[in-house]
Amino acid sequence: MQPTLKLGNRFSVRLLKSSELTNEERDSMWAIIEHNMSTMSSQSSMGWDAEDKQKETFHSDSRFIILSVATSESDTGRSEQQGAQVIGFSVFRFDYEEGEKLLYCYEVQLCESSRRLGLGRFLMHEIIRIGRAWNMEKVMLTVLKVNTDAARFYREIGYAELQSFISRR
Repeated sequence: MQPTLKLGNRFSVRLLKSSELTNEERDSMWAIIEHNMSTMSSQSSMGWDAEDKQKETFHSDSRFIILSVATSESDTGRSEQQGAQVIGFSVFRFDYEEGEKLLYCYEVQLCESSRRLGLGRFLMHEIIRIGRAWNMEKVMLTVLKVNTDAARFYREIGYAELQSFISRR
């Protein structure tokens, strides 16, 4: 069964390593991160450093769940990657912290037109599914204090604040 958006558009889901991303995918994902996070991060204690954020996001250990929709060019026989527009993605890594195997979610990002369609929830369910498949003991993530919508979303899907982190066991 092909995944579909609430609006009826089909979307594709791909799981990739950082080394498997095309330049176009990197550029598309970076544009979404920059649009969504630069101002908000600048207002936080972490600040915004584009170069550091790019290094963190596209680190060789990073894994990506990428959501895309077909563009009109895909009807011309071009490959799926060339005829697809990235509408959202998650970035995660497998890690080990304080004696526990964990999956750390660095990003869940959606372009504005793809919000409130259930895609963030879909991405987080995929993160959890992958974590379980790899026997991770928990999923962790960080939410900026100024990002109250994200904090509310994560609480709604079962995450709880753990010291200065929001995590799900």
